[in-house]
Amino acid sequence: MQHVTRTIPMMDAYEFVKLQAETYPASIANSTGGYLMEYQGKQWTLEDYRDIFQDDWQDEILRTALQHNHNIRITGEVQKVSVTMHLYLIIIKMVFC
Repeated sequence: MQHVTRTIPMMDAYEFVKLQAETYPASIANSTGGYLMEYQGKQWTLEDYRDIFQDDWQDEILRTALQHNHNIRITGEVQKVSVTMHLYLIIIKMVFC
């Protein structure tokens, strides 16, 4: 089995919208695409993003993989000449949903 040892620290939706509000304060509440705009009759606030459902894409993509290692070593002698052959094969099966 091959396991993910480290992942990249990512912002959640709340942290991302908060950063956008600090970086681009004029466009954060823009009615044509801002994160704090009115959408489907609801006026969004920063707090609405705190408990919103989020996908953890690193968890979805970086799954534990099955791994097979195969080693073959053949040694011999042909007319007083030593012959050695090595074959090393790794098969990793990734599962994507």
